[in-house]
Amino acid sequence: MKISARLAREAMLNRDGLNHLQVELIPPVVEEGAPSKPVLMVFVIDRSGSMGGNLNRVIHEAPYDEVRYSSKMSYAISAVTNFLHLLTEDDLVGVVSFDDSAEINQHLTRLNPSTRRSVIANVQGIQPRGCTNISDAILTAKRMITAAHLDEYTCKIILLSDGIANRGVSDSDGLASVALSCLREGITVSSLGIGADYDAGIMGAIANSGGGLFYHILNFLFFSHSKLLISSHIPQITPQCTRRLPYSSFYYQPPFHELKRDSRSLL
Repeated sequence: MKISARLAREAMLNRDGLNHLQVELIPPVVEEGAPSKPVLMVFVIDRSGSMGGNLNRVIHEAPYDEVRYSSKMSYAISAVTNFLHLLTEDDLVGVVSFDDSAEINQHLTRLNPSTRRSVIANVQGIQPRGCTNISDAILTAKRMITAAHLDEYTCKIILLSDGIANRGVSDSDGLASVALSCLREGITVSSLGIGADYDAGIMGAIANSGGGLFYHILNFLFFSHSKLLISSHIPQITPQCTRRLPYSSFYYQPPFHELKRDSRSLL
């Protein structure tokens, strides 16, 4: 990794003056055809009561018919199903769901046509109830991953949630620390915010501290028209950006046409 920084102005006229610092991060180049580890992915799915709500309660002018009839839980199930179809038979997958506490719905298993169907069936059986204990869920997923797994696989935790943490560790700094503990052991943590009412500060802090990616899932076309990146060897740098949009633009979700499976990059 190469890092360079320079100021826009070499000198400032007064102590209250404004300057800008430009920071350039250049990740190492990975050669084409370089061998990469298979992926180990644990999906952490929010099953709290609010996940049973229809997205139309939050988005009153849904631009797509699919949104009007889809619950947040159906979005999470669709997300995991799409991920499973992108993973290969060299990869391992597990599933954790959580409300007030966490539960392992699928122990780590190697994917093949039979186990893929079994994992999908397990995910489809998750029902919303209870509160939201994100910290317990992430730590449960972390405990599923052993030192042997870390040697053989690129290990990732994918959090899918719509809500605000109200059980266990519930503040953004505390949850960031939980995610950082995973990253320090070689496990990245990405977060997918479902709907329009989740806590973006918490979900972003988890992804940033966990070395993963943070996506806002607002409409069903995020999955049906794009492929999420699954990377086993490409370094990920996640900048935190702020953009102000007029209210009329809020429902627009740009397509992610540049994301593809061939690059071996998925969150």
